[in-house]
Amino acid sequence: MASKASELKALAAELVVVVNHLQQLDLQRRVGLRPDGTPGLSDFKKSMRRCGALVFITLLLSGSAVYADTALASHKCTAPMKQREFVTQAQLERYKSTVELYRSCLEAFVKEQETAIETHRQAAQNAIGDWNRFVGQETKGPPRALEDKRDTQEFRGSP
Repeated sequence: MASKASELKALAAELVVVVNHLQQLDLQRRVGLRPDGTPGLSDFKKSMRRCGALVFITLLLSGSAVYADTALASHKCTAPMKQREFVTQAQLERYKSTVELYRSCLEAFVKEQETAIETHRQAAQNAIGDWNRFVGQETKGPPRALEDKRDTQEFRGSP
């Protein structure tokens, strides 16, 4: 994730350089000169293509970073530290309660993950059902042409 962020920052910095270059070329275009002083717009067009490609790559990378569901989820539960020796009963009870809190936290995490699994499984089943319905409709017979009903009583709404 950090590498994608650094890639995006690098692309953004390069995009700023390209935009500045485009502004300079636009000024030269208005005057009617290339950067080398000769008339023409070919360098401007090349820079515009490069800028378009950079914008496309930036959007592609940022979109995949935002919508990717590939990161491995991890719990935020903290395991209790066991002392070598409990001097008082209160210390032992505190330790047992932190163990119980840790267990509860992990159980909540597992339940949340199982719910997400079921949600994803249902979404996959819905997609399979959509495909099966589509294929079932498409294989029933050849596609039929729509009838032109503009001149019929049915089209005009008369009984």
